[in-house]
Amino acid sequence: MNCPDCNHDTTSIVDTRQTEGGETVRRRRECNQCQFRYTTYERKDWDQLRVKKSDETTELYDKQKIQRGIELAVEKRPVSSGQIAEITDEITAEMKARDEQIIGSETIGAAVAERLREIDQVAFVRFVSVYRGYSDPAEFVDVLDEILADDALSSSETDADHTHSSEADTQSNR
Repeated sequence: MNCPDCNHDTTSIVDTRQTEGGETVRRRRECNQCQFRYTTYERKDWDQLRVKKSDETTELYDKQKIQRGIELAVEKRPVSSGQIAEITDEITAEMKARDEQIIGSETIGAAVAERLREIDQVAFVRFVSVYRGYSDPAEFVDVLDEILADDALSSSETDADHTHSSEADTQSNR
């Protein structure tokens, strides 16, 4: 930190105190050249979102890393670059809106998987296999069974809706 009086780049810390609440550190400094004294306040810089990985290390949130993961999952699938950008932006906004500064990688992976499942089930399976670290074909079968069960449930609900609307149309035509 340069001296605000003479701009010399070497200063000494004379006194250090925590402010009330412990959020900020107050430091009295003295310039080693002109002996000018001044006060600085230091606080944690939490502007950057961080990701806690499965190996317990943390790194800065990287939107491009999410986009690359999605691009790999949707490779040769009917998913546009616009959809990829939209998903990436949605996830980034969702993570920043959380009341946390450190987000678990599993939380981000689950958000990506959820969106991929909505737009392309093959891309979803590809992504989940890497994200969850599948090494056994039985794990793929479990995911496929889950997708097929959801599809069967959705189609039965759609069929029921059509049946009810057809019955209503028939009664209104009478």
